[in-house]
Amino acid sequence: MPYRAGDLARNRLPASFHATLAAELLGGEQILWADVPVIEALRAHALRKLPFAIGYNLFFVVLIGVASGAGGVFGLLLAPFFIVGFALLAAPIEAYRRAGETFYALTDRRALVFCGDEVCSAAMSSSRLRVESTRHADGSGDVLFVWRDAARTRAEMGFLAVHDVGAVEGLLSSAEARAATSPA
Repeated sequence: MPYRAGDLARNRLPASFHATLAAELLGGEQILWADVPVIEALRAHALRKLPFAIGYNLFFVVLIGVASGAGGVFGLLLAPFFIVGFALLAAPIEAYRRAGETFYALTDRRALVFCGDEVCSAAMSSSRLRVESTRHADGSGDVLFVWRDAARTRAEMGFLAVHDVGAVEGLLSSAEARAATSPA
């Protein structure tokens, strides 16, 4: 069960996640929601990126082989592309491995994504922040926090494979309403 205010002891978060979350909170920050993702869905999300990485690597292995067989140093010039391909291949595998170390929290100030030792956060008060969600038939899905900087560069982070998208959207709406009506 996901965390609701006053209910942290009875949710899906393992004890180690509780300590990590408590250490990340700012003074006076209140937890509105915390939960772990649907692990199978998060792993499937990571593995969807694998076919491109495999194809990219196979293309450059063949190209390097053909170029090396023809003689010259052209094959060596292609080696950096293969190194990039290795990173493309390693990223989804690492995301798959770290899916069990992932959990999410929503506070009255920030959205937090914990993945192993890394923590990403988005300030909920940003006027450039937009929330996009994808909901599946069972109510699970993704909640993305999207914003653009001054150069109009799109950046996003989010809660992937959450159990109940509607509940998270409701908490976000009520948090926005409270922020709009509270004095600055």
